[in-house]
Amino acid sequence: MKKNKNIFNKIMLGGNLFSYAAQNKEVIKICELALDYGINSIDTANVYSNGKSEKIISNVIRKCRDKWFIASKIGHKSNMQKNNLNNPKKIIKNLDESLIRLKTDYVDLLQLHHYDPITPAEEIIFCMNNLIKKGKILSYGVSNYNLDNLKQITKHKKCKILTNQVKCNLIYNNAISEFKSLKKKIKLISYSTLHRGLLSNRYLDKNYRSFRYKNSKNIKKDLNVKFYKKIKIINNFSKKYENMTIERLSILYLLKFDFFFKVIVGIRSQDQLKKLFSKKFSNINNFDFRNLEKKLSF
Repeated sequence: MKKNKNIFNKIMLGGNLFSYAAQNKEVIKICELALDYGINSIDTANVYSNGKSEKIISNVIRKCRDKWFIASKIGHKSNMQKNNLNNPKKIIKNLDESLIRLKTDYVDLLQLHHYDPITPAEEIIFCMNNLIKKGKILSYGVSNYNLDNLKQITKHKKCKILTNQVKCNLIYNNAISEFKSLKKKIKLISYSTLHRGLLSNRYLDKNYRSFRYKNSKNIKKDLNVKFYKKIKIINNFSKKYENMTIERLSILYLLKFDFFFKVIVGIRSQDQLKKLFSKKFSNINNFDFRNLEKKLSF
């Protein structure tokens, strides 16, 4: 596994499934195995399962905090009202509540879940920099910011934004070109890396029904004629390489880009983790990936 360790270090476990689809004992086993593979990052948020995700993660990291890179997010409401969600008082309050749930003194990366068009950027930057000085966070980033949002906040001299978490995968990869101009300043973290589990060999069977399918109307909408055409193309491409599946190919595609700081993968079981990461990834050159992108661009 040592040969894989460097590339696997960019993998980040998706804490949105913790409690929702994987319970405490299974999550602990997943994370123990992940460390064996060189995977030591977890992404979560204060709203995931109403805080239960963070509570489960506390059981993972309590005896080995120094081994884990923990990223959490604040500034989100279920009604999607983003105004004033990132004002300093709310940032401090939400972070303190997350730290209590995580049972830790700090998070490695604190992310603002959504852009706040009301709170002045200067106030946000001052607050986040102050949290670094106090040792409550080691770095900060944002999530779901578009290019204009980022330009507005990064124009301030004291801005230290490390990352922007964006939806990006083999099928929906607009973020790669959208944020390319900022790649020297800000790294990307991908979510929906496996397109909510749809980028899987299981969906070659049109009758397959997953856990997420049963719990998400959006996934049912995504299973259309165009999707099935694309997943067949991806499958045919993956067959050219040893130990390659649709899932592993989709992950490797993002890992190849230097400006992806982390690639989030949602894991529900140890078995799923083993299938994805127990074997070395094949070496696929950029030229072949570009040809695949062209075939999928319809």
